[in-house]
Order: sequence, then structure tokens, then C-alpha cells
Amino acid sequence: MTKKPIAMENQNQRNKEGTGRGIAAGLKFSPYRRGIQLILLIVILMWIITGCSLLGQNHGTAGNPGENPSAGTPQRAEKENNPDGDSNQGDSQGNNQTENEGNATEDEGTLGDSLEKEYPWLTSLKEEDQREIRKILTHPLIKNAPPIPENLSDLLAYPPGRLAGLDPQKDESEFPITAALLPVFRPYDDDRDWGDPTEGEIATATIRERYARALLSLTMERFPRPEEIYKDFVKPALPAGEIKAGEYGEVPYRAQTNVEIILDASGSMKEKIGGKTKMELAKEAIQSFLGELPKGVNLSLRLFGHKEAPTKEDACQVSELVYPLGPYKAEEFGKAMEVTPSGWTNLAYTIQQAGEDLKGYQGESYTNIVVIVSDGAETCGGDPIKEAEALKKSEIQPYFHLIGFNADPKGKEQLSAIAKAVGGLYRDAQDAEGLKNELKPLGEWISGWDQWRKQAIKAAATHRKEMVDRINRAKKEWDEKTYRLMNNTDKLVDMSEKENKLTAPFGASSYVRSRLTSHFRDSNSLIAFLLYQEEHYFKTLIEKLDSDFNHVVEEIDQTYEAQKEGEKK
Repeated sequence: MTKKPIAMENQNQRNKEGTGRGIAAGLKFSPYRRGIQLILLIVILMWIITGCSLLGQNHGTAGNPGENPSAGTPQRAEKENNPDGDSNQGDSQGNNQTENEGNATEDEGTLGDSLEKEYPWLTSLKEEDQREIRKILTHPLIKNAPPIPENLSDLLAYPPGRLAGLDPQKDESEFPITAALLPVFRPYDDDRDWGDPTEGEIATATIRERYARALLSLTMERFPRPEEIYKDFVKPALPAGEIKAGEYGEVPYRAQTNVEIILDASGSMKEKIGGKTKMELAKEAIQSFLGELPKGVNLSLRLFGHKEAPTKEDACQVSELVYPLGPYKAEEFGKAMEVTPSGWTNLAYTIQQAGEDLKGYQGESYTNIVVIVSDGAETCGGDPIKEAEALKKSEIQPYFHLIGFNADPKGKEQLSAIAKAVGGLYRDAQDAEGLKNELKPLGEWISGWDQWRKQAIKAAATHRKEMVDRINRAKKEWDEKTYRLMNNTDKLVDMSEKENKLTAPFGASSYVRSRLTSHFRDSNSLIAFLLYQEEHYFKTLIEKLDSDFNHVVEEIDQTYEAQKEGEKK
């Protein structure tokens, strides 16, 4: 054992003694010094307790996603020193959507279990990759974007996006704002740049599909719906119970129409107008009128005053049914009118005889019309108003159409009074053209079913033309929106690449172009699907239009033929 020098031993001894004296001195405090030490000890303890309380409060604040911790706290320092910390702390760097940062962060925490169920490969990734991919998958645009449409019904139900209807040149300022809404996908949109080959490939495929969905949710257009393009044919209404034909008045429209013409052939009808007798002009006008009537109408002709008689009494009994009620035969009817005006105007007696002519056509199955053409008043002492009223009240229920053909004042007055008494129509005709014009409304009404068929088919054809125009306009709109969707989507992809949100050129941008914007018809892209639908969707509408049009025309013809069969019976 080496022996220490004496001088060193003496020095050590002095040090020990000095130290001992110091400790002893410390134990021998005066009461005054003890009081000061006690106060200092209490202050130190209070400071420690206060500090612990503040730490607890700051910890509670950091755990509330609705508040921000104050600067300088341990939690803030930890976050600043560890920018890749737990995603539950709300780190949203790289996301320019300040408004959605809190929502995305909250979803990352609350949707963790559901994400793992939907994407079981998440848990096999590295913690950092898992955290970043969670941010992408829970981003509002990614999370809420609908699937890419796979059929026509899904396509038409897809809501329009933020850029719908906007032009990349005219509305250029909107595109950077919209592009900023998208999160950063890089490097996870290219499996060659990160992660395990198996899990990375699955994750990248998911990221690319979600990116394509998000883009489409921003650029999707609203395509024309069938219910907005196609309007069904309106089935033509049948002729109403009461039909108006100009000034002709209201006449009950029934299965069988009978028209009895009462023509004045008295001596005054020998007077000439423009080189022809009134009788000749009346024949021409009546035959022209009858030639326009439908074949199913029954006609009869009664003349009065067309034969000379030895006495007035005999002359006032001259009224003859020269063409019995039946279908119109022009030649026979023309021969029946070959008479010479010569007698008296026995209008009252003739109206009475007209009732006998129509006696077999009573009831609701017949529309009976009595047309009287005369140039003067009653000259045989009868009361034509009384006879007309009696016939009107009978089961025949005829409608009276009276025409004063270049009539004298008394004739006009009496004919007008008859029409007024029975609710008929009186018109005045000064010449042949006037007589034709006054018979025209009657012809239009009598031709009701033929006119109805003609007008119904015309209306259906007009509707078809309007539908063809609507379909063509919608097809043009479809085409414009398809190419606008393609251009707007490509522009957003380009902007995402420039802002380094995507891995160019083989990342999500390449996938989006093949999934959405490729216009090659043999591709599986949305644009190719839209171009296919442009051809087939509108072709189907045209086929439906033609089918519906043919069906409507068939219904019109069936209704018309059924009515004609009723007339024959």
C-alpha cells in the first residue's frame, strides 16, 4: 500500500474539519434565519403546484379539436419538433382547404376503424404511409365523391360539379381555385415510388380511383334527362257533345247526320243575278256544298213552288220530296233539281212536310238539320214560325239553318224570325259566292269526324316534328357537354401535375385519362361511354317517338272507323 505524503494527509484533515464546521454551523441557525428558510420552502412548493396545474390545463386544451393550444406549451413544442406526429392532432399541411382541415382531421380519428374495415391493407403499411393515406381517404372531396357511373341511369342521376358549364378559356380563373381543393396524392399515386410492392400496388390503385372520382365530382356536367326531352303525345279529344263551327252555332254531334234541304222554287227564283237565275245559282252552290260532305251523311231535297197549278189553293199544296233521304249521288241529285220556278211560297206547309220526311229518324242517335234557302216570305197564308217551333219540339229535334238568298225585306224579316224562334241560324246571301260562303260553316260541322281525323293526325305529326327537334337539340347539348367535361377534367389534371400534387407522368394523371377522358370508342373511359350513349340513347328516343306516333295514328283511325260503322248501322 502506498503511503500518502504527510503534507497531503494534513491538508485532507483540514478539509474534513472545515467541512464539519460548515455543517455544524448550518445546524446552528438562529430563529430568524429558520423563518426565512421556511418561507422560501413554501414559495418553492406553491410554484411547483401552480406549474403542475397549468400543465394539466394545457393538456386538456390540446385534446379538444375545437381549440388551439397556446404557444410555448409542451404540446405545441412537441408538435413543432415532430411535424409527422399523430394525425389526431390535426396536422393538415399540404391541404389548401382551410375550411375542411378540421373536418378531415376529425374524420381521421373517428373513422379509423371503418377505414381499416374498408381497406384492410392499411394496417400493413408503414406508420407514416398509413397516416398520409388516411388523410387522403378522409379528405371531404375524396370521401364524398360518388362512384364513376357505369350505366345510363347512374350517369343521369350524377350531380353536376363545380365546373359544370364553365369554359376553360372564358372562366379560367375558376380552375386554380378548384384545383386547390384537391389534396396532395404524391407519391401514393405511383406504387413504384413508395411502399411494399404488394400493399403499395393495392393502395395506389385505390388512390388513383379515388382521385378520378374526386375530379369527376368537380367537372361533371348535367346531361339531358329523357323526361326533359321527351313529351308524350296528347291523345286527341273526341268531338265534343256540342261543337261550334264559326257562326253556325251549337249542334249535337251524333252517330248519324241527316240533312234535308228545302229549296224555294217559286216564281221569284226566276229572277237573274249576273246573267243566271237565282234557281241556277242556288243549284250550283248546293251541289258544291254537298260534294264536300263525308260519304256517311244522308241527304234529302224538298222543293216548293216548282209546279204550276190551276188555283192558288192547289199551288199552295205544291211541295215535293224530289230526293229521298240517303247517300249523296251527284248525278241523281242534279236531275232532281232540274225544275222551273213557277209557283207560290208555301213555306209553312213545306216545313210541316219536312217533319214527315224525317219521322223515321228520331232520338239521340241522329243529328237532323233542316236547311232552308228562300228569297221571300210566306205567300200562302201559313205560319212558318209556328210550324218550325212544332217541328223543333218533336223527337226529331232538327237544327234550322236559314239563308235568305237575295231576299226581299219581308222575306229577310220572316226567315230571321223563324231562326230566332227555334234557336237556329239565319244568314243573308246576296249572290252565288255569298250563298256558298254561308253553307261552308255547315259543311265544316257536318264533316266533323273527317275534320277531326285530319286535324288529329296533323296535330300528332306536328308533335312528332317538335319532338325530333327537341331530341336533336338535346343530342347537340349532350355532345357539347361531353367534350367540355373532357377538356375541364384534363385541365384540372394538368394543374394538379404542375402543383406537384400528382406523380407525373405515370401516376394518377395517366390513370384518369384512361378512366375518364380517353375518347377512343374501344376504351373503357367515361367519355367513350358518353359518346356511345350519344348515338344509342337518342336513337332509342327516336324509335320510341316513331312507335308512339304510329300508335296514336292507329287509335285515331280506329276511333274514326268505329264512328263510320255506327253511321252505317
